Amino acid sequence: MQKSTSMFGKITILCLLILGTVRISASHENAIRVIHGTDVKEDEFPYVIVLIRKNAFFVSRLCTGSMLTPYWGLSAGHCKETFTPEYSIYVWYGNFSLSPFYTENYIPVVEWNLHPSYRVLNFKNHPDLIVDNDVSLFRIEPELRLASYARLSALDRDSLLGHSVIYIGGGTTKTVGGANENFQRPLKKGEGSITSCDFEIRLKSKHVACIKPKCDLRFQFPWYGDSGGPLIHDEQIVGVCSFVVNASDFFQGAFVPISPYVDWISYVINSKKIEKLKR
Repeated sequence: MQKSTSMFGKITILCLLILGTVRISASHENAIRVIHGTDVKEDEFPYVIVLIRKNAFFVSRLCTGSMLTPYWGLSAGHCKETFTPEYSIYVWYGNFSLSPFYTENYIPVVEWNLHPSYRVLNFKNHPDLIVDNDVSLFRIEPELRLASYARLSALDRDSLLGHSVIYIGGGTTKTVGGANENFQRPLKKGEGSITSCDFEIRLKSKHVACIKPKCDLRFQFPWYGDSGGPLIHDEQIVGVCSFVVNASDFFQGAFVPISPYVDWISYVINSKKIEKLKR
């Protein structure tokens, strides 16, 4: 997550690898994630993980996610765009201040399921995207045993209007075009409240919940690599980070409400359990 004082394209998808699809202009000044945000302690949200991509020459943070079970995790749909043979994708968990290849806190992603109605439409020579149903489930092997796993809330978006929330991200700390930041760094936590989405956001995605930062934290917002990170209310996940829009005097984060997808999530996870038992 990141601060910047410059103007951005109208919509910013937060997966690190989709930069080329969004018009962005930004200064090259140093910046940090979540202005006035706080570092997340190692045991504070044990189920929040970072998805990393790696080949023989390159490794980077990709997205953020939440482990629901020892095998299954939740993230944004557009994060799957990079699940290709050229790169291996891993779940990095536990201590994010030390390399996962030093601590051995990483497990390969072996399967990734997009929601069947997921779509991202990118129009040629147009800076905006249309994003729908931006959720996905990934599966890892071997299993990951944690102190606790994420719990999903069935509360609908309208019921949450005005309620305080926090969001967690493990994304980049650099401005666009700046020098590479340190790969090892803790997760960051931001806060705000759920508010009605601006008209421009509703044009891009009808089914999102928007976050308004506190008055004294109006420059606090998610950034690249925070996609898929959890939006949390009352210790339960109510949304998944999708994109950010420049809402004139502040940047408004858009999160996919999770309640409409609880049945789909249960179906995917349970059907795989049954499939495994039949083997």
